[in-house]
Amino acid sequence: MSAELLAKLTAHGVNITGEGFGGTPEITQSDVAGAMAGMRKEVYEFVLLKYCADARMMERVIERVTWRVIGETFTGSYDPGMRLISRIAVIIVHMATEGPICETCNGTGTYASKSCHGCRGTGKTHMTQGKCAGMARISVPTYKKYWARLVDDHVLRLDGYASEGLGYVSRQLREETLQ
Repeated sequence: MSAELLAKLTAHGVNITGEGFGGTPEITQSDVAGAMAGMRKEVYEFVLLKYCADARMMERVIERVTWRVIGETFTGSYDPGMRLISRIAVIIVHMATEGPICETCNGTGTYASKSCHGCRGTGKTHMTQGKCAGMARISVPTYKKYWARLVDDHVLRLDGYASEGLGYVSRQLREETLQ
């Protein structure tokens, strides 16, 4: 299952065909959309944002991440304020959807026919703490002390959503072809 299948949900999606038994069946836009039925809401919204570039989902995903960050930050003695929390949420979503491209493998995930060690085969690298602090308009030590771990945890959660969404669509399409 390739992430490019989800691109079929966009207005100008890619054309994906596969070799089958005695023909060339094509997975249609409605097949992919049907396979996404029943997906958890937060996974569904993030998958549409990441793989289909659905701009309507950007606001929803950022809002969802913002509320999670609020829940985790107000348990301590540090009160960051809503502006900063909103900027941190944007950083989390940016890192999970696009993120900076790995300079070692130029975003391919492979280097000289081997998996790239710099990005662990993903083609993406994490943003530096200095760049994240600059985007949040706070000092680097403040970012390191209060936000770095939280941002990493949320980026991993959103990456998990992407994997869960791809796996879900893959299983649904596999079940459809077996019937």
